[in-house]
Amino acid sequence: ELAAGYAFDEGAQLGSVRTVSMCPTTGVPVLRGERVDPLERAFTYVDENNCIGCTQCAQVARNTFFMEDDNGRARVYSQNGDASDVVQEAIDCCPVSCIHDVTHEELAFVEKAREGEVINNKSRLVGGSYTAEEKGGTPWMQLLAKRVREGTIGGILGF
Repeated sequence: ELAAGYAFDEGAQLGSVRTVSMCPTTGVPVLRGERVDPLERAFTYVDENNCIGCTQCAQVARNTFFMEDDNGRARVYSQNGDASDVVQEAIDCCPVSCIHDVTHEELAFVEKAREGEVINNKSRLVGGSYTAEEKGGTPWMQLLAKRVREGTIGGILGF
């Protein structure tokens, strides 16, 4: 991680979108050394409001996920941390299905929306946020609403 120009602690606070390089000639995101279609849901986001803090994803894909200190929930700190099959295994291990595939633009959106979020730890098993109502819902719910407005929602419940 340090060779890439950032430290784990910085990544934990700033979000994983800044770990994604952009191709200098085309301007498209690069993930694990490959250019990614900007509309492809190739990036990973944890809906921290629904995470129960089981640690399974962080145990499986240690270079991608970590347990956030303030609320004990999982967070992606590096989009390039583990091979895609390892990340998929971590996603499959999640007992509450709170890890989602998003586009690069959506990743920037949800990580920005997460800033200043105060998670209600008293409602740990049912999700919840003290600030969600004032902000128009949790970051994941805001993203689903955005997908509906843009007509890009697909599959069951927009996944």
